[in-house]
Amino acid sequence: MKRHGEPSVPHDLIRHACLVLRENESAYGTWHFSRGRHGESVKVDGALSSNDGSAVLQWALDGQGITVRSEWEVRSLIKRGKLVALLRE
Repeated sequence: MKRHGEPSVPHDLIRHACLVLRENESAYGTWHFSRGRHGESVKVDGALSSNDGSAVLQWALDGQGITVRSEWEVRSLIKRGKLVALLRE
């Protein structure tokens, strides 16, 4: 985020180092966002990807990039200032 600033809309993520979790059924590196009835998909890229969610989360904690994780998984980390929530809306 230091180089490109905090993303304000999902499309801004194409300029950032994203940490991609490889999942079985989803398109690799495609993140989906919704706001009300409006949906948007963004193809992200980054040097690090894994099929292990714990590894991806640790990379985010280490400051290696931006990732998408479930709110229940990261809520306490955000409250403690370990992670920063982006694109909250």
